[in-house]
Amino acid sequence: FLSFFILGFAFGAFLMVWNVTSYILHAHHFPFLATLHRPFGVYSLNNSLIPIAFLIVYIIQLLVFQRDEGLLRFPVAALRLGGLFSGAIVFIALSMAYFFSTNKNIFQLLGLKGKEEPTAFDDSGPTWGSTTGHMEIRVATYLNHELRLKAARPVGHYPAALIFRVYRQHHMNALFIELTALLLIVVLGHLIDYPVFRIPAASSILLLFAIVIMVVGAVSYWLKGWKILVSIIGILLIDLIIGQNLLQYKNRAYGIGYAPTEQPYTLDRLQTLNGPAYTDKDKTNMLTILQNWRNKFPADTPPKMVFINCSGGGLRASMFVMDALQQADSITGGNLMEHTILMSGASGGMIAAAYYRELYYQSISDEAIRPYDAAYLNKISSDMLNALAYTSVVNDLFFPWKNYTYNDLNYRKDRGYIFEKALNENTDSVLHRPISYYAAAEQQATIPLLLFAPTIINDERRLFIGAQSYSFLGYPVNRRNDYSPPEVDGVDIHYLLEDMDVSNLLLTSAIRMSCTFPYILPNVHLPTTPEVELMDAGIRDNYGVDAAVRFADTFKEWIDRETSGVIMLNLRGLEQDVPIRTKISQGVLEKIFSPIGNLYLNWVEVQDYQNDFLLHHLHTRLDVPLEVISIAYQPSAGARRASLSFHLTNREKRDIMESASSTESREAYAHLAELLRTP
Repeated sequence: FLSFFILGFAFGAFLMVWNVTSYILHAHHFPFLATLHRPFGVYSLNNSLIPIAFLIVYIIQLLVFQRDEGLLRFPVAALRLGGLFSGAIVFIALSMAYFFSTNKNIFQLLGLKGKEEPTAFDDSGPTWGSTTGHMEIRVATYLNHELRLKAARPVGHYPAALIFRVYRQHHMNALFIELTALLLIVVLGHLIDYPVFRIPAASSILLLFAIVIMVVGAVSYWLKGWKILVSIIGILLIDLIIGQNLLQYKNRAYGIGYAPTEQPYTLDRLQTLNGPAYTDKDKTNMLTILQNWRNKFPADTPPKMVFINCSGGGLRASMFVMDALQQADSITGGNLMEHTILMSGASGGMIAAAYYRELYYQSISDEAIRPYDAAYLNKISSDMLNALAYTSVVNDLFFPWKNYTYNDLNYRKDRGYIFEKALNENTDSVLHRPISYYAAAEQQATIPLLLFAPTIINDERRLFIGAQSYSFLGYPVNRRNDYSPPEVDGVDIHYLLEDMDVSNLLLTSAIRMSCTFPYILPNVHLPTTPEVELMDAGIRDNYGVDAAVRFADTFKEWIDRETSGVIMLNLRGLEQDVPIRTKISQGVLEKIFSPIGNLYLNWVEVQDYQNDFLLHHLHTRLDVPLEVISIAYQPSAGARRASLSFHLTNREKRDIMESASSTESREAYAHLAELLRTP
């Protein structure tokens, strides 16, 4: 009820801002309003056709959504609808009370009472009809506050200055309210750390629309005929200022020291950082880890080596991967994590991978921690959208000015910060650790390696992030001496940012860099020259297969000698074999935008095709068997696919859990368990 009350309150605010702004801009076209007892109230009432139509459609859609997506019965949905109405009524009532008590009409300005018609005017200036009547939109009747049709009073004989005086007074009252609202938004931006102030995402969107209307209205009112020209000049000026790095804010990764001296990011340095001095050292270190992993199993029984590849896909992928990991590890009697050497992937899937690995790590020393507990599934699928939307509107829309201090380093608070904070709140802050916290446990093979690979948007290379160094993944070392050697397509963060405390990088920041979906989260900037910007790992490899294949291929000889086979466990937040679209483009606009749209829609399918050939390549390279087990989220028959978002509805959560427990998924878990039991 409270959430819907807040939503209704925001809707009331949006409605009043729309009415106030249009009243400021257009009331002079209806001069008869100045003679009414409550001009703004009558204007709002007669201007309510569009809001009422919108509200009716919204209520219908809301009830359908609550039934289908919220899985709520009508009485509960009706109660929430009551909260929506209550919030809207409260805000509108408060606003009208203010305007009724401050706005004055012509009679009040002249000191007349009731409906007494003035017989003479002190103002000897021109009348409305003789000078400004051309601006008037003729109105025969209007609906008064008693919902009765009334004839509009002729005002041609009234002094124009007097009517404008009425409207100026109304406009000043309205502008005061709008400025107060903007000040309130600034205050709310100071409270983003407190969950109680994070309003629902829909309320934040309405608040954003209200801000846009207020700004457009203010510019139009003050600049009048110059508004378009001045707006264009203003936009160009702002672009110029930001282009010169003035007033420009750049998001940072928490824990890294952004020293005044930046590291070069050049082709020559990339070649150096992926040269033998680095790759040989990292391979030697990884061979030690592999041997420690091997020592966990009987010397005379070569074990199966598991790679877990977790796909991206927002909270949909987080919940599905978490559910699949819990069930797979449970059915295998805990053997899954014991046999796993590497967990890689992108976006939401890596949130679940990091969370489950942490729970598994805790359970080793604390029997009270049960990684299979359903409570953890609820935590990982908890809402994050409200915090992101709220922060975007009340903080990032203006300029992130609040600071966040970690390890004596200062950063700005923005939606990247609030993403990590919300993630920590949902997961009891168990991921609020530097990546170096896991280095020793990974070194001893107590827990699997965890590899993040966000995309460097400067050149589409990948940045490898983990507690260990992975320079051998960024360059095919076996082709180093080719006549035409290949390009470097990745670099390890430990080497790229040498002497910048990379080991203190927060795990939550590594997660965020891996799931930086455009616009939803800000690009992360690194202290390099030129400056590196990072985006979602899914741009290059949404499934983690590429990194796993490279790892296995690099250590092929060791794997052939020390294991009895490799299992690629692909946990996918998106179904395989997506149905073929029958309609590509129809209208003119669709034909214009379909090439770009089709590229985006088919991007992950293209990666699927590439990954299939990568796995085929690995199969031909390895002397031991390679098993590929894919467990994919598949929407229920006739159901819509769960949204790619940081919020899941009750229906979507149920659908994801049903898919993770489907017959196909259970068969895959059983097959995995059988493979791990068989030497």
